[in-house]
Amino acid sequence: MLKLLFLVFISWVQLVGADVPDCKSGIINFDPPLDRTTVTWYPRNFTNNAPLYPNNYNCTYQINVPQGWFAEIQLTVSSTTVQVIDQMGRIETTSNSNSECFYFIANGGKLKLSTGVTSANFGFSVVWKQYDNPNSVHKYHVSKSEAVPFSYFLYGNNPIIVEAETRVSATIVPQPSYKTQYLRGIIYLDGPNLTSPCLGTGLQLLNGNMQFVSKGNSLTVLILGNSGSYPLLLFNDFYNMQGIKRFEGIQCDSSCQELKIDASNGRSVFQVDNSKSQYVLKNMTGFGKLDVYAGNLTPEKRNLIASYDLTADNHLSLPQLFKGSFTTFVMESGNCTISQTYSAGYSHSVRFSTFSKAL
Repeated sequence: MLKLLFLVFISWVQLVGADVPDCKSGIINFDPPLDRTTVTWYPRNFTNNAPLYPNNYNCTYQINVPQGWFAEIQLTVSSTTVQVIDQMGRIETTSNSNSECFYFIANGGKLKLSTGVTSANFGFSVVWKQYDNPNSVHKYHVSKSEAVPFSYFLYGNNPIIVEAETRVSATIVPQPSYKTQYLRGIIYLDGPNLTSPCLGTGLQLLNGNMQFVSKGNSLTVLILGNSGSYPLLLFNDFYNMQGIKRFEGIQCDSSCQELKIDASNGRSVFQVDNSKSQYVLKNMTGFGKLDVYAGNLTPEKRNLIASYDLTADNHLSLPQLFKGSFTTFVMESGNCTISQTYSAGYSHSVRFSTFSKAL
C-alpha cells in the first residue's frame, strides 16, 4: 500500500511539470512570427485548464512589439499572482483570470510568474496586430468656451485626435465590471500622432481616479482590441478642469443610493452624465451651499443655473428636474447627502457619474 501511494505521488509530480518548459535563464523572449496572423500559445494550446506549474517556479516572459503594432494577450492564471508590466513599466497584478485581455504597444511588456509555495495553473496566448486604419484618424476640438465636455461614445477602432485651445484633459466613465478589461486597449498618447509618448490606458485612468492632461494642445487615443465595450470618453479644455485633483467613478442605474459630498477639506464636485435621460435631484440634507452648473464648472461661472443654501432651507423646493447632457454640482465648504434618480422612460438604463475633489 505504501509503495502504491509513493508511485501515485511520483506520477502526480511528473504530471505537474510535464508541459512546463525550462526557464533556466529566468526570462523567455517572444518576438512576432513571420506569419503575424498566427496565434502564439504558451506553453501549449489549451481550451479549458491552463497547464499546471510546480511550486517555486519563477520566470519572466518578455513580449516584444515593433512600432506600429500591438500585442493582444489573453492570460489564464489561478492559485498564484502574475505581474503584468506594460511598456511604461507600470505593474498590474492578477491572480485569478480566464482568458483576460491585456495589450502592449511598442516596445512591449512583460508577464512575471512566481508560483511560490504552491503549484499553479498558468498559460497565455499572444497575437501581434497592426493598428487599424492609422491614416484614418478622426479629429475633434475642445475649447475654453465650451461648458459641456466633448463626449466620445467609443465604437470602432479608428484612432482619434483631440485638440484644445490650451491643453487637453481626458477622463473616462466607469464600465460594468465584466467590460473593464477592454479599457486596457484604450491607449492615450501625449501628442498629435501614433508615436507620441504614452500617458497610460483607459483602465489606468479609471483606477487612478484622475485625468490625463496633454503637455501640448493635442492628445491621441488608440483603440485596440474589443471596441464593443462601448466606453464613454470625456474630453475638455484643461482651462476648465485645472482646479480638479481627483475623479472617482460611480456607476448608477435608475435609482442611485444616497451619495455624500464632503467639502470639509476643500471644494468637492459631483458630475453627472445624463445624456440619455433627465436627471432628478430628489432630496438633500447637510449644511453649506450647493451650486449647480449646466455642463462643467467654469472659472467665470457663466453656466451657473441654481444655488441651494442648505443652512437656510431654501432647498425644500425639491425634487428638481435637470435637463441637458451634463450637470455639475459644486460645494465650496460643508457637506451634504443627496438622493437622485432619473426620469421615467429610462428606469432600466445604466447611467454614469463621476465625483471629483479639487485642490
